[in-house]
Amino acid sequence: IRRLRNKAVKYMIKSLRYGMEEEYEKLKAIQITLTAMIEE
Repeated sequence: IRRLRNKAVKYMIKSLRYGMEEEYEKLKAIQITLTAMIEE
C-alpha cells in the first residue's frame, strides 16, 4: 500500500505540472484514502 501511495504522489505532482486539475483532485482523494488505510 505504501508503494501505491508513493506512486499516487508522483502522479499528483505530474498532473499538477501539466495543469490537470481534475486529475489532481481525483488523485488527492485516492492519496487521502491510502493514507488512512496505512494509518489504521
